Order: sequence, then structure tokens, then C-alpha cells
Amino acid sequence: MKNMTMNYLILTLSATLVSVAPVMAKAKSTALTRVPTATTTATTASTTSAVVGDADDTLATPISAEIQKRLRTLLNSNLPKFDKQLLTAYETTTAWEDNLEFSSLNRLLGEKPFEWEGKEKPPVNATRFEDANKSIRINREKGAFRYQSRTRAFSPEWKGKQAPSADIVGRQLEGLLRNLKFPFIEKAESDVKVQVTSVSDESGREAERFPVYAFYVMKRSVESIPVEGSTVRAAVNLKGEIQRLKVAWPHFSLRKGVKILSREEVVDLALSEVLKKDPTDSIQMASRVIYTPTEKGDYLPAVQVDVTDGETPYRFTVAVAR
Repeated sequence: MKNMTMNYLILTLSATLVSVAPVMAKAKSTALTRVPTATTTATTASTTSAVVGDADDTLATPISAEIQKRLRTLLNSNLPKFDKQLLTAYETTTAWEDNLEFSSLNRLLGEKPFEWEGKEKPPVNATRFEDANKSIRINREKGAFRYQSRTRAFSPEWKGKQAPSADIVGRQLEGLLRNLKFPFIEKAESDVKVQVTSVSDESGREAERFPVYAFYVMKRSVESIPVEGSTVRAAVNLKGEIQRLKVAWPHFSLRKGVKILSREEVVDLALSEVLKKDPTDSIQMASRVIYTPTEKGDYLPAVQVDVTDGETPYRFTVAVAR
């Protein structure tokens, strides 16, 4: 299957799904003096402050112009190139989200009808459908749905079975999406990882290891530019059944009438984000151009910056058009 790889992910018995921080590309760094902090996206670092007199109030150390100049130089050398070619006229051509309906999803998933079907009808505007065995959530406006089965969760009696192959899992998931008229032209890449559980004996040594699920992930791009926040994620059990599935794939349309900002403007915006944290002389950055969703439901071109600084990596996004 194109762009499909099979990897193995070793987890403990208590783990379910591991989120691993991306490996940041090594970038140029400039020696910096520690500066005050604030909250950005991921985590919060400690605050450097000075006590004023005998009062309980504290005053943050001023951020010198020299520190800002060094950071601006570092950002300018690390941010990717961007131009008006990012102002794409492309728009998702299929209203695939209109096909999200609980009974048809049930059939595509190979599920039994909900226990209440035939006895009562859900409200017209219902978004969550559930019985003792499964649940489905649908949000057509955001091009999203989520399914989870309780009866298809891993069972110890399945130990010894092998996880389905990457090709089988890929064909299964993409076949389901194809029935929903999913816009595969926006598919960037897909990957399958096998979750393997280890069980230890009383001495703490590994007694056995066995696969539990095959995890499928699809990412999105428009004209080769990654689209932030859009993914297809699924877990397939050892019997080859989809145990859970989460799709977030909103209609893509770039905001109309925007213009690309100058590089200086974008560097200034990125600098303000970095100064909210606590940069040190070991700061490193890696960045890429993406399309990012907005609160209005459309998209803007942006730069996504991953920062490694000490033990607290973080990420922020700055739009490059307005």
C-alpha cells in the first residue's frame, strides 16, 4: 500500500496510546540571558522575578533590547520561506460530512443496530448515539465523528493472535471512508503501528509480550502543505474489527481577501510568543509552513514552530496572512 509502513510500539499493560513529542530539528542557537515567562501553548516554566522592597508584590526582570535582538536573529534564520503562493484557491470539492449518519456508519463499521432502534427515534438534531455496547458522535459542521465499541476491546483470550497487517488495516479504513465520499485528494500519508503489551512477573522481569491493537493514522495536506488539526485515527483489534475510530476533517477553504505578511511582521509575532516563555542559551527551533484552522471555520497559511529549551519543549503557530 502506498505510503504505508508497519512499526511496533512497545507499551506497558496500563498504557493505551502514547503521544510522543516530535523530535526537533537542530537549529542555530544564540547565548541568551534568562528572561521572564508566561503561558503559551503546552506547558509553563518557572518564573524569574525580583522582590521590590518589603512588599509581597514581585516585578518581572525587564527584557533587554539586546536579548530581543538575539532572539529575532535566531527566529529569522529558522523560520521557513513563505509567499503569496500559499494563498491557494483550492476548496474541498465533496461535502462528505453530509453522509455522516448513525445508521449508515453502523453498517460500514459492521456493527449491529443500536438497541433502541425500531423502538424510538433520536431527535433530529442529535449528535451522540449510544447503547450498552457502543457510541457514535457526529459533528457535520466540523467534519468530524467518533466511534467506540466496548465489545470489541481487547480480550485476554485473543493472546497469541497476530495484529492485522498494515495493508489490511489501510484497505479496511480507507474503504470505509471511500463509502462516505471522503476527499482522498487531501490525503498526505498514512501509517500503522502495532501496540504491544508487556506483562512482568513477580520479580519484575518480562514474562510475556503480545500485540493488542493495530493503530492507523492518516494526515492531511493541501497542495503538499500540511493541514493542522485534521487526522483520521483508528484502532483495529486482533480479530480485524475497528474498535475505535476518530475522524476530524473539516471542509477546507482559505479565508478570502487576505494578504501575506512581511517576514519582519511574522518574526515579530513569533518573537512575542517566545518571550512569553523562559528562553535560555540552549534554545533550538524547528519550523514548517502549514494551513491552520481559525475560529471562523476557514483556514490561514501559517508557520508552526517547535521549540526545545531545557526540559520543556513547546509549539506555537503564527498566521502569515491577514
